[in-house]
Amino acid sequence: MPREKFEEAWNPNQVAISLSGEPTMYKFLADLLLECHKRGIRTFLVTNGTSPAVLERLDPLPYQLYVTVAGPNEDVSTAFAPRRPPDSGRIFRKPSSCCPPSGAGPSYATRS
Repeated sequence: MPREKFEEAWNPNQVAISLSGEPTMYKFLADLLLECHKRGIRTFLVTNGTSPAVLERLDPLPYQLYVTVAGPNEDVSTAFAPRRPPDSGRIFRKPSSCCPPSGAGPSYATRS
C-alpha cells in the first residue's frame, strides 16, 4: 500500500454514521458528532427516523442527515414497518422539527 494512501486512511475527513442498527439509539451520538466536528470531519448521519425526538435534541447537528423511511407517507410506512415506535410517524407530520434547514451545515449552537 502506498504511504500516501495509508496516511489518508488514518486521517479521514468524512464519516458516515449508520452503525449496525439505528444510530439515534447510541447515547453518545452527540459526543461523536462534536468530536468529529472539532477535528474538521464532515458527518453524515443515516437514520430510519424511528426516534424523531432524538433528532430534535441533537446538538451539534450532522453536516448531512439522511432519513430512510419504509414508504412515501405515514400510512404506507406504518403498514410496512408496523413495529416502529408510535412517535416515529412524526417524521412525516412535522419533518422540519426533526431536520436542520437545507444547507445549514454543522451547527454548534444550542437549539431553543
